[in-house]
Amino acid sequence: MSNDPFIIAGTTMSSRLFVGSARYPSQQVMLDAMAASGPCMVTMSIRRISLKGYAESLVDLLGDKYRILPNTAGCVTSRDDAPMLGPSGIDGLTIATGHHRNGILLTPVSAAVVADGILTGGMPEIALPFAPGRFARPAAEAAQ
Repeated sequence: MSNDPFIIAGTTMSSRLFVGSARYPSQQVMLDAMAASGPCMVTMSIRRISLKGYAESLVDLLGDKYRILPNTAGCVTSRDDAPMLGPSGIDGLTIATGHHRNGILLTPVSAAVVADGILTGGMPEIALPFAPGRFARPAAEAAQ
């Protein structure tokens, strides 16, 4: 593993480990696992975040100890309900999102598509229908 600092948006992270906040048998097991592993960031579904200040809110439990990265698990993330895989239009940023509840099932194929795109500079033909650019408006339409 590289000893280079891990920097995101100008912030140096304490590690390279991101962990999720779901599927632990209890909040205490989750807290113990996070304390033992030392993640730099914890992801949590925005559907599970309560901003109403409940005592058991994940934001209350984790917010002072870890950076929280909200994700859209269980939310509709694209207009056509299909994943988005491929170049974002921003140099060096590849998108792999919008898998809904089947994300874990699609991980191997999504990873292969993204890896192929990064290594070759192009997307496999089978993945083209899932390109993020499918939502781009034609220039004439955007000008109206």
